[in-house]
Amino acid sequence: MKKLFQVLSFVFFFSCSAVLLMIIIGYSRIPNEISMQEYSSMSSGSAYVCRSLTEISANATVNNTDQYETSVRLFDIFPIKSAKVNVSERKYVVLGGDVFGIRLYTKGVMIVKIDDVATVNGRICPGAKAGLKEGDIILSVNGKEISNNKTLSKIISSSQGKALKLKIERNAEVTETEFYAVLSSDGSDYKGGLWVRDSTAGIGTMTFYDRNSGVFAGLGHAVCDVDTGEIMPLSGGDAVKASVKGCYKSSGSTPGELCGVFSGNSIGSLIINGETGIYGTLYSYGKNADVIPVALPAEVKTGSAQIISTVDENGPKYYDIQITKVYQGASDQRNLIIKVTDEELRKVEQIVNSMIRADYPLDEHRDTPLEEAKALGAVALFGEKYGDTVRVVRFGPSCEFCGGIHAKSTGRIGMFKIISESSVAAGIRRIEAKTGVECENLLYNLEDSIKAIRALFNNAKDLKSVIAKYIDEHDSMRKDIECMQAEVVKRAKETLLQKARHENGVTIVSAILPMTAASVKDLAFGIREQVKENLLCV
Repeated sequence: MKKLFQVLSFVFFFSCSAVLLMIIIGYSRIPNEISMQEYSSMSSGSAYVCRSLTEISANATVNNTDQYETSVRLFDIFPIKSAKVNVSERKYVVLGGDVFGIRLYTKGVMIVKIDDVATVNGRICPGAKAGLKEGDIILSVNGKEISNNKTLSKIISSSQGKALKLKIERNAEVTETEFYAVLSSDGSDYKGGLWVRDSTAGIGTMTFYDRNSGVFAGLGHAVCDVDTGEIMPLSGGDAVKASVKGCYKSSGSTPGELCGVFSGNSIGSLIINGETGIYGTLYSYGKNADVIPVALPAEVKTGSAQIISTVDENGPKYYDIQITKVYQGASDQRNLIIKVTDEELRKVEQIVNSMIRADYPLDEHRDTPLEEAKALGAVALFGEKYGDTVRVVRFGPSCEFCGGIHAKSTGRIGMFKIISESSVAAGIRRIEAKTGVECENLLYNLEDSIKAIRALFNNAKDLKSVIAKYIDEHDSMRKDIECMQAEVVKRAKETLLQKARHENGVTIVSAILPMTAASVKDLAFGIREQVKENLLCV
């Protein structure tokens, strides 16, 4: 009975000590303010618990509709500390995936290029003299707001060379400068040598729509000027209906882009052009679509997931992906890395190869007026510059502006095989592939490699299973070797400590051993654990 009492006393003492230690750790590590979604709970290994809403209200004093004062408990029993809980309402949105047209008008006009002007006194650069730079936004001239290129051009032309007070925005700071236009060499007009842009257009993919507020988000990245790379300042714009007609493939460091046409009237207005995309309001969207909950950053984990996007005329589709990395607390531009699964890449290959087998002939229209080209279905990309006449190329359903070289028909491409895919920008994937003879050589090389590998395993029929077996055996042998090496290190440590010399208070251990660098490192640390100070290992 006495021994039983001693055992019980020891268990009780140990339990109390453990609980006290966990209370101390919890008090020091749990923050004084916690953010939670409604109906959720905060826990760490099921030990520290704090519940929101009705679970909290029994022991909480409500500060306002969104904040609560509650106690954090160990095992939901022992109180540790009081904490302020900010309970936010779970957001629900309609999932996007559809394409939409973007008509964007800038706030002021953006300087995209500064040129010299030929005068009777030689070439003069009024923009450089005024301290202007590419990417600057001209907001007003002599107090008059500038909303388009024509207004600025008219003011400069009629200035008679007198000082023009320009209000410009650069890096979110507004300053003023004096600008002097110069008379052209033929004496016909006053010019400023400024190339400016006041609008752009293109298509993007809808990300989500908030049915309660009418707000939508799309594109996933800012609309930037094609010449300066600066985010185009937004004064207004429209979201319009659009349809996909094809896509432009990536080239070098330039990502691919969807190609489509505006196919209807305005469906909403644009409010923000920011680093994370285009934001605005829609008149309506997805009336019969289900809403889905929005995850908090902490709820996003690596693993299998799906994205929804439109890549052809068949509308939005789900695509399987893998979230390979999540950046918690990262910048707005980079939050996670995804990888398209092999199954989805194979579907892309099948679509392309089916169009190749269809052997669509080249339908080429040279020196076509720009408006007539748009009527044919070709669409300009964001900020792309085009002349009065363009070249239009069509292969089946794909119609685009292009000045490059094309095959006479899709059948001449032969075959299409993806060799890699990666992310190049927010919401944009880059695919690299081989075609024709290069694709044929790729398949021959793969076949030769498989034959060579099969020969290494005695021409096994089920090569996958044989390799898996060898890998398992290799892992098992590696673990055995590691155990043997650990034992060798242990014995060497004991032997070296026995043979160690002691001179002037210093322990000297020296030896030449047939060991790997990793084993020598483990050995040195092992000796260091035995000899805490004044140690020399050679």
